Amino acid sequence: MTAAGYPPAPPPAPDTAGIIRGLFSQADSTFGPSMLIDMEDGRPTEGEHTIGDMAGYAARANVSAPFLSAALCNLQVYEINRHNPR
Repeated sequence: MTAAGYPPAPPPAPDTAGIIRGLFSQADSTFGPSMLIDMEDGRPTEGEHTIGDMAGYAARANVSAPFLSAALCNLQVYEINRHNPR
């Protein structure tokens, strides 16, 4: 996002990623990523709109983003399989 003109907030910025990670990683947490919940329920995801958008920003800025690319690929395979059940 820095390459797209959105650098991280200067210190003392809150550790938002750590806060979210903490919410999702607790064994008794009732929180979960909406995309995962959609996938578990066999519903369409917002993957192209979120992960795809970020991957597009990275590609246009010539920034290597292998995890975004892998996540997008996984979501695309999920959507294909969702429309073509075995």
